[in-house]
Parts: sequence; structure tokens; C-alpha cells
Amino acid sequence: MEQKKILICSYRNWANSVKDLIFLNYQDCDLTWIQSKAEFKEKAKGKTYDLALFIGWSWIVPKNFISRNTCVCFHPSDLPKYRGGSPIQNQIIDGLTESKVTAFKMDFGIDTGPIFGKEKISLQGCLSDVLDSIEYASKMLAQRLLDACIDDSLCFYKQDESQATVCTRRKPEQSEITINDILSCTSLQLHNKIRSLQDPYPNAYIVCGDGKRLYIKMSDIE
Repeated sequence: MEQKKILICSYRNWANSVKDLIFLNYQDCDLTWIQSKAEFKEKAKGKTYDLALFIGWSWIVPKNFISRNTCVCFHPSDLPKYRGGSPIQNQIIDGLTESKVTAFKMDFGIDTGPIFGKEKISLQGCLSDVLDSIEYASKMLAQRLLDACIDDSLCFYKQDESQATVCTRRKPEQSEITINDILSCTSLQLHNKIRSLQDPYPNAYIVCGDGKRLYIKMSDIE
């Protein structure tokens, strides 16, 4: 059997754990790991792979690379819902308690490509618990993808456009909890906002009377 060439692009801690699993369990493949935009430009330019995985990857992938490779992105939402930026934060703030990680084949749209598969995740608990759930689901998807690639059985199905929703990448200034938020939001809504913005993301904060920011890293409801 011909050795499969696999590219893994990741830089976040939870995504690198998925990469480690691949390197451990698929040593018969020709594996390449890239962890930065600059490294991608240097190592992947002009290259062709049997499968290119983008796990927790935030940078735009060049169209010419997508055209000549089977590029699969891991997106932490139940696509086609919550396409776009900051899906984890937006889902938690919207009050969702569970979702899915979706592995889909990249096209030239934003999270619009055909789907390989999904795995359930929990959005409850601290943000570190949520990231642990995403890590586990991503490992399951990665193994399914690698096995299908090795067996030449990769297949994808179209997204249901009638179910599509789009979210936007959150900006640091959106982490502020204002007086209006305190007066108009429920305790659960504020709690969800605070926990969705725990490390490694810009923490929630209030602006005090002296103009300084007081950051809120944890919250609880009694």
C-alpha cells in the first residue's frame, strides 16, 4: 500500500494534542506538522498531500492550496449553524449547553464545504472543560478521517443551507460587562459571558470609576 502523505496544521494546545495522537497512531504515514502561518508559507507552498487537516487553525488557507489538496477543517459547531468566527464563545453566550465539532472539506466559502462527520461536545462547565470536550471529539474525528484516507474511502455530504447561521469574530472590547448588561441580563446570561471568555481568550471585565479595568476570570451562581 502506498504511503499516505498527511499534513497537520495546528498551534493551539488542545489541537496539538490531536496532532500528538496522529503521530503516535499513524507512523506508517508520511506526516508533516505545521504550526504557524509563516511555516505554512515555507513548507506547504507547491506541495500536494493526500489529506491536509486544519485543527484549531485561524489563518486563511490559499485558494491554490485548497484546489490541489483535500483540506479538512475542524470547526467547533454543528455546521451549518454558527459558521464564522468565535463559534465557541457565541454558542455559550447564546445559552447552548451542547454542540458538535464538524470536520468538513474546505471550499472557497467560510465554513461552507461538504461535511465528513461530526462528534458531540459539551458546552457546560469552565472553558477548560469545554476545550477538553472539543479535544476529545477532535481526536475521534481525526482517527475516522485518517482511517478513511488510508482505506481510500473518504466521502463528504453537502451542508443544509436552510439551517445555516453565521456568527462574527468577537473583538476584545466586546468582553466588557457594562452597567446596562448588569441591569438587563439574567445571572445565567452574565455567567455564560464570563465563562466563555476565560483564558486563553480576552477575559470579561468591568470599567471602574478610575477608568481601570477589573478583569473577571471566574463566576458562580448561587
